[in-house]
Formats: sequence, C-alpha cells, structure tokens
Amino acid sequence: MPNICPSLFEGLFFILEELRDNIKEMHLFGYTQPLSHYFLFIL
Repeated sequence: MPNICPSLFEGLFFILEELRDNIKEMHLFGYTQPLSHYFLFIL
C-alpha cells in the first residue's frame, strides 16, 4: 500500500510536531506520564 505509508508518516510527524510544544508545557504540570500513555494509545 504505497499510498497509505507516506500519509501515515505525514500524520505521525504532524502529531509529533504538535505534541513537541505541548510536552514542554505539560511537563511543567507533571502530565508527561499520562501523555505518554495517550500517545501509545494513538499508535
């Protein structure tokens, strides 16, 4: 499925870019652990 792979990596990279800034803020509030569980649930 050559069409799904690029879009999958695109979506995953977009999620990582969005979460990168959120992790910096959430880490201050101690939400790093729940966020990691939520991220694993997405994968």
